[in-house]
Amino acid sequence: MSNALNLIGLETLSASEKARRITAVANDITISIIYIAKHTVAGNLTAEQVAPIYDLIDKVNVVGKQHNRRLESELEAQDLQIEAMKRMLVERERRIEEMRRESSGGDVQSDGRGGGGWSGR
Repeated sequence: MSNALNLIGLETLSASEKARRITAVANDITISIIYIAKHTVAGNLTAEQVAPIYDLIDKVNVVGKQHNRRLESELEAQDLQIEAMKRMLVERERRIEEMRRESSGGDVQSDGRGGGGWSGR
């Protein structure tokens, strides 16, 4: 994993350089896993020897599932907020319409703006 050392001082790099280096590390990990799998299939490695890789993959999967659950919870909370806001808007529109009717003596102009014919002049 020669590219792993390239992450030292990451905080000082530009965004594009950070992305380039992270991509290089990800490529190293991917290639390493592929070669380990090929050697395992060929019988050159035992299950005991590749156990650390399986442990790593399990950990990544667990973190991914936790992340997905957290995102789903956040989306559900946002959906609830949106529904509450919609209800508030409907109620606000209802109250505004009611106030328009009261101020105009029951007549509301056909364009929906109310005002009872008062021109402000």
